[in-house]
Amino acid sequence: MKILQIIPSLEIGGAEAVVDTLSRKLADNGDVVSILTESELIGFSKSLNIDYLSISARNSTNRLMNIIKLVVWPIENRKIIREFQIIHCHLTRGMLVGLVITFLPMRSRPRVVGTCHSVGGNISSSRILLEKICAKRFDAFVLMAITRDWDQFRRKNGRIAYIPNGIDPIQSKPRLSMTSDNSFVIGTLSRLTEDRKPWLFISLFKKIQDINPNVKFLIGGDGPLKGNLESIAKDAKLADISWAGEVNDKPVFFGRLDLYVTLTVGEISGVAGLEAISAGLPVYGIQISEDTIREENSFVMSLSNLDILASNICEAINNSSELAKVTKNQKNIFMNSYQSSTMLQKYSDVYKSLLGKEIL
Repeated sequence: MKILQIIPSLEIGGAEAVVDTLSRKLADNGDVVSILTESELIGFSKSLNIDYLSISARNSTNRLMNIIKLVVWPIENRKIIREFQIIHCHLTRGMLVGLVITFLPMRSRPRVVGTCHSVGGNISSSRILLEKICAKRFDAFVLMAITRDWDQFRRKNGRIAYIPNGIDPIQSKPRLSMTSDNSFVIGTLSRLTEDRKPWLFISLFKKIQDINPNVKFLIGGDGPLKGNLESIAKDAKLADISWAGEVNDKPVFFGRLDLYVTLTVGEISGVAGLEAISAGLPVYGIQISEDTIREENSFVMSLSNLDILASNICEAINNSSELAKVTKNQKNIFMNSYQSSTMLQKYSDVYKSLLGKEIL
């Protein structure tokens, strides 16, 4: 298959990591893969068997002009678009390009697929509306998690599939003590932006500290809210907290932790949470959506009530056998359901179902 993945950039977070992994796996599997980003990737570790395209140098000072470029590109590059069988769009700006492509003549355009990476996230109603318009117009639409709202919408739109994120396992490293007294360390890794609700980690860590003053905390990641979060932590008298900044070596970062906290939508963890599980850490989740579809077999125990979640985590800290049980159970579920090979097969099935007899 000839596949074009469209995403604003590959250099930011979880959705970008998923697209990069999926593209590399597709190319390794023999498919012809290209990736279209808004601006050229500088310093990014590119795969030799993937063709990297860009729309233009992004003009960050003129938002309207950036949007116009996204709309105009597929119109001006219809010949390039027709070279592909599948156009797979990610994130809001990628979906905007895909939406324009759906207005090209059906017989002469590729099949358009979208993945919604923001299910349950802290996003605007206008962005949700755009995603649902795309879900109706695209030839296939994928959710990486399910809320009740999206489940009801999916029941009325048969082209919507559910495919959880998958990753390549991270090799675990021996525990690296970051404290002189080898204290128990709880941490997380997140983009410190409003849509990720990073202040929830501060609130949870404070509640854990109130129960167990000997626990220490580590937050990895960077973003515009970092300074504000440091002030919140200081005002909350959260004394034993460290800030790792941008994390380039995740195995080393995870090696500094004894327990990881992630954000979840229903049973679905963020990509960093999956990486922590694959590295051998027990993972607990802050449930960010009350509007979730929960599965019978719990993968990551998550709660929106931070008082109860803090109490459960502190109980687990004091029960090494229970913590080991959680770790083993999560690792087994990860190996069976959340590896990149599983995600690759599911997306390949979606592509093939759209192409049918076109596949040689």
